[in-house]
Amino acid sequence: MSSRSGARSLWALDGRAAAYALIGAALYGLLGLFEAQYGPAAVRPGFALVPFVGFSFGPIAGFATGFIGQGIVEGIGGVSPSSSWIHGLASGLAGLVAGLAPLYVARLMTGGLARRSAAGVVAGIVGSFDGGLILLLAGSGSFGGAPLDAYLPQALANAIVSAILVPVLVYAWDPLSESMAS
Repeated sequence: MSSRSGARSLWALDGRAAAYALIGAALYGLLGLFEAQYGPAAVRPGFALVPFVGFSFGPIAGFATGFIGQGIVEGIGGVSPSSSWIHGLASGLAGLVAGLAPLYVARLMTGGLARRSAAGVVAGIVGSFDGGLILLLAGSGSFGGAPLDAYLPQALANAIVSAILVPVLVYAWDPLSESMAS
């Protein structure tokens, strides 16, 4: 992927990556409002932007997209920030972990577009489950004493959305980023 090429540090956040992180947060903030409730889980296709930005632009950009975007989702949706900051932290962590993909799927990162898309799938799934772990913290508030019952369905819903949509975004972004670089 051209956004990963060169001798760029994994933790680098240049102006371009910061701009994409803020654009990703804004898009996630708006698209995150579109959801389908399935039992205790909210299936939100917009969530796929969080691991995608992390995967494409690094862990800091992924964290910013998830944290800021979740704040926008909940702000527009009327949720009090004092009771829901933990969800922003969980979404941010999902983007951060997806941004660390070069550390745990390095072999898939070096190859053709299909291999990089497969790496995006893995990054999205791992990020979704790891990010959601923060919701298991005691006192996270909104689960009525049963955080595991709320964590598993939501983490699974985010992982499924990521497994389907992150590779689509990788396929769409790769030729775009190459044309912008030349």
